[in-house]
Amino acid sequence: MEHLLGGGCPPVAQALRTFGTSIRLDLSLATTGGQNALGSALLLWPKPHPKRAQAMSIFNSTVWFQRCQFFKLRPGTPATTAGSAARLSSEATSAWALHCYKPKSASRYGSAGRRTPEQQAEAVALAERVITAIDHDTTVVAYTDGAAQGNPGPAGAGAIVTYPGWGPEASSRHTEELSVGVGAGTNNFGELWAIGMVLTDVARKTRSGYVLPAKGAILTDSSYVRGCLVGGWEAKGPNGPLVLALLALLRDSPIHWDIIWIPGHAGVPERGRGRRRYTGRSGQPRGARTVGPGSSLK
Repeated sequence: MEHLLGGGCPPVAQALRTFGTSIRLDLSLATTGGQNALGSALLLWPKPHPKRAQAMSIFNSTVWFQRCQFFKLRPGTPATTAGSAARLSSEATSAWALHCYKPKSASRYGSAGRRTPEQQAEAVALAERVITAIDHDTTVVAYTDGAAQGNPGPAGAGAIVTYPGWGPEASSRHTEELSVGVGAGTNNFGELWAIGMVLTDVARKTRSGYVLPAKGAILTDSSYVRGCLVGGWEAKGPNGPLVLALLALLRDSPIHWDIIWIPGHAGVPERGRGRRRYTGRSGQPRGARTVGPGSSLK
């Protein structure tokens, strides 16, 4: 072990340098801060670095596997230091690529507009199950959507919100239809802005005397939106401040919100109405609104 990973084996030392260069990570002793090469290889670092630790672990396991399964079974092959180092670095780089590979999720429901008949039937069935499971008599329910022509391009947001317990005797439902153009933006920005419109409309209703139920449900076909607001995803660019504002609104809301993903274009009438609210026949957002540092969701 000390010979292999302690810097005394020239092919391993050369392979480690080549491996670090190929994956664009500095794995040198000076960078890791280990007292010696063996300490560095065993991750005895003063300041752990997750990505470097992963890379070093993969390299170590590659060296040991190759030592036991290749060099030991084929003595004298490869015959040179350069050849041995090349094999080690190549195998480690391949293992690193597999480690970093993230396959695209293959949703059983497919993508809107590209579904097979079977996937469309699955998407419709899921949407129906989700909506049926919500108690509309005790829950504020919002159907949200957003889009951008060109992505990025002229963008808009729309929502349909149903309020239970409406009226003098709190015995009926009220439906609010919301829409706005948000200027130039992306699909994701429009989807996020639609959530903000719902939350601010709920706050507005509360200020006017409406007694809120204990819970609310926001339905969106954007996995990105749900990831940012529920899954802790990092939002970048213009979406970053907007996500932070939405998280604050959700945190301060007097009711508990569930943000639920449903497939897009799955026969949900309310989402279709929300989409038509903010786009005309040409796809241009109606009522364009500039979004910038001076604008607010409140």
